Amino acid sequence: MSSQDLFVRVNKSSKIPNLTSLIYNAVELVEKNSTLTGRQKKEYCMSIILDTINLLPDDNNKKLLMENYNSGNISELIDLVVDVSKGKVNINKKINLILKCVLSCFNNKTIPK
Repeated sequence: MSSQDLFVRVNKSSKIPNLTSLIYNAVELVEKNSTLTGRQKKEYCMSIILDTINLLPDDNNKKLLMENYNSGNISELIDLVVDVSKGKVNINKKINLILKCVLSCFNNKTIPK
């Protein structure tokens, strides 16, 4: 597995490689083809993502992806994808909590639990 594999895979899944397809495919490739530890998997994933971004033609999309890479956004999104895949993120509970907070702002009544 290499950045070239990721490049080909991302280009097949979307006409213009975007952040979502890049991260999803990179994580999937590393998970399926690796016996590395968690930290090593993330480092390898980051490495092939950077190599793949560098393979892209110089345009605004490449610039945006590189900015996201350099700012740490890609690293954080990889952590989120991994947490979701391990069931550590319960979206429904968080959405319900947010809805209760928002609704309580518009209604002085207590919201049933």
